[in-house]
Order: sequence, then C-alpha cells, then structure tokens
Amino acid sequence: MSNSRQPMGPRALVEGAFLAAIAALLAVSSYYLIPYISLFLPTPIAILVYRRGMTAGGLAALVAAVLAAILGGNPVISILVISAGGIGLALGELLRQGRSSSTAVVVASAVGTVMSGLVALATLYLFGVNPVTNTVQMFQESWKAAASLYERAGVPKEQLQAVGSFLAHWIPLLFPAGLVAAAAVSALANFWLVRVVMRRLGNSLPGLPPFATWRIPAAAAWIWVAVAAAGMFVRWGGAALAAVASASYLLSLAFLMQGLAVSWQFLARYEVPPWLRVALLLFLATAPFSLLILLGLGLMDTWLDFRSRWRNGSKPGPGTGSSRGTGAR
Repeated sequence: MSNSRQPMGPRALVEGAFLAAIAALLAVSSYYLIPYISLFLPTPIAILVYRRGMTAGGLAALVAAVLAAILGGNPVISILVISAGGIGLALGELLRQGRSSSTAVVVASAVGTVMSGLVALATLYLFGVNPVTNTVQMFQESWKAAASLYERAGVPKEQLQAVGSFLAHWIPLLFPAGLVAAAAVSALANFWLVRVVMRRLGNSLPGLPPFATWRIPAAAAWIWVAVAAAGMFVRWGGAALAAVASASYLLSLAFLMQGLAVSWQFLARYEVPPWLRVALLLFLATAPFSLLILLGLGLMDTWLDFRSRWRNGSKPGPGTGSSRGTGAR
C-alpha cells in the first residue's frame, strides 16, 4: 500500500529541519570523528521522504549539505551528504510508493553507486583529492593494525607483508567494484534502520525475505567461472583488467553471501540459537581462512541446492524459510 504524502505545513517544515540537522551532524561526525557513522547518513532523508515526499526530502538534503559544510568548515563534507542523500531519496520514495523491500534496496544500491561515482569524480576534479589514493592510504593504515593482531596470533610477519602488498596493488583496480559493494551495504543498513525507526513511529514496513532463502541465479555461477578463467588464462591490462577484476570481486562477494545463507540454514536445522548463529557467521565472514570455504559453499549450493536437500531430508530448525526465495526480487 502506498503511503500518501502529508502536506508541507509548519509541522512538516520543523520535521524537515530537524532531520536535515541530524544528517548534517552525522556527516560532520563521520568526517572528523568516526568514519563509519556515514553509513547511516541516508536514514534521516529516507524517513523524511517516506513521511513527507520527495520535495521535502530533496530540500532537506540540500539544507543538510550546506549546513554540514558550514559546521565542518570543509565543502567536501557537503558532497558526502549529497552522495548519501541519493540513497535516502531513492529508498524513501520507493517505500512510500509501496514497492517491495527488495526492489527498494536494489534500486537504492544502484542510485548509491552512481552518486558515489559522481562524487569521486567531483572530489578529483573540483578539489584535487584522489579518492583512489586516499582509499589505498586508509587501507594501509587499517592493515597495519590488523596485521599486528595477526602477528601476535602467530602469523609470520613476512606473510602478512606479502598479503598487504598484494591487496594494496589490487585496491585501485577494484575501486569501482568497491563503490558498488559499499552502496549495497549502505542500502541494506539504512533499510534496516528506517524500518526500526518507522516501527517506533507506528508505521510497519515489510521486511526482506528471510536470509536463509537468499539465492543467486544459477547463471551467475557460470559467469563467475568464465570470469575466473579469463583472469587466469588471459593477460589483461589497463581498463580490461580492472573490469575483469571488479566483476570477479562482485560475483565472489555475492556467492560469499550465499555461502553465509547456506551456513545459516544449516545451523538453524540443528536449532542453534539465533544469537550464536550471528556470532559464528560474523567470525566466519571475518576469518581469512574461511572466506574461500564460504565462497565454495555458495557456488556449490547453486548447483547442488543444499538447502532443498536439507529441507526434504529432515525438518529444519525454527526461523528458516523456503530455499526458493531471493534477496532481490
């Protein structure tokens, strides 16, 4: 059911100003204090669009961008708000129109990818800041902290240095794919937070299909095989290498996610408590040794359909759904 837009009266203006201020404060805080806060920048805009319409949301995004630049003393912060605002506008409007949650997340991810690409170009040509170089520098700083933990755990220092150099070499090539992945994560995270907030305000939004039912189309597995073979046996260079590497990276992430969904279904089958399932999957998703296992599990599930076999072979645990669902319908 579509949510009818409420009129732009004094109450709506106050609400818009309040949410614009929240977005501006989130942007400034993420720029100077905690970068990860920027993940939820689209939420205030999405809520305003859902409640008041695109006009109110668009005006609030512009006000938030100007306010963030003034408060932060840096015009780059305003670009951050505009980029996040694209996801908020798309997500809020599609939910307001009554579109499916999966459609809203997918379209918001696409809009976020386009906006992130435009922002990257703007920061490069307008402000002389190379986002790729900045990303490599941020990775190197983060990797130093992570490597020290692995080294204390017994991993040889030479091996860690080799892995760090390898990843630093590939980051520039994978930068476009990183924009796509970041937009998808942002759309998912903001959809979750918008649902939580709107439930508090008395509006119930439909959720995504159960995680255990998320499935990648079978054709994608063969595309992954073809891309992997092309990367191994064909000598690429320049833009072609970046395209092949990005395609391989995005498909690998998709099948890694499917591997997590299969693991969730397996744990649910044996009635493992949800909190423990979350903890185990977070560990698997962050442990380097398990990533290839999850990727292989996701690929094999495309052909062998483990979840249907488990469902037909024995009664699954609570909280599971049909394996024929999809995360983006």
